[in-house]
Formats: sequence, C-alpha cells, structure tokens
Amino acid sequence: MLLAGICLLDAAVARWFLTFLAPPGPPAPPPVEVTIVPALVAYLLLVVPIVFDWRTRGRPHPVYIYGGAALVAVKFLNWPISVTPAWHALAGGILALAQ
Repeated sequence: MLLAGICLLDAAVARWFLTFLAPPGPPAPPPVEVTIVPALVAYLLLVVPIVFDWRTRGRPHPVYIYGGAALVAVKFLNWPISVTPAWHALAGGILALAQ
C-alpha cells in the first residue's frame, strides 16, 4: 500500500516542480525526462520506512528494496520507451479510440 501511494505521488510532486520551475509561456505537456526528478523526490519517502525497519528489526523489509528498485527502474525506462515509434503508434491508436 505504501509503495502504491508513493507511486501516485509522482504527479503531485511534479505539479510543484512545474508551478515553480516551468518556463513562461503557454502550458504544454512536459517531456518525459522532466518527470524523473519529481518522481525521485517522491521516492525519497521510501527512506522513512526503510530506516524504521532497520532500527526496529535490524534490516529493511525486502518489499521496500525490490519494490523501490522496480519503481525507479520503471521511471527510468519510461524515457527511452517514450521516444520509440512503436510507442507513438500505440499511443496514437489509444487516442484515436477516445475521439
């Protein structure tokens, strides 16, 4: 539950970054590489339960390690996948269904 909640915080943290650090001009969807830093800031919340487990049980729970690594891996893989023609074709097909 904690990993799922932290995963959802990407958008909320990114809004703060876009509000205060976005260049002036008309709003546009940010490129995928811009979303990596806010996600890593949100993923810092995983440090709290890891430290808690370390201090109370002597080791962190494996879910935090494997789940946190999976969150970071997915976030970093979003960037190279988002520029492929296959992804653009898939996303275009999904958008065509919505219209």
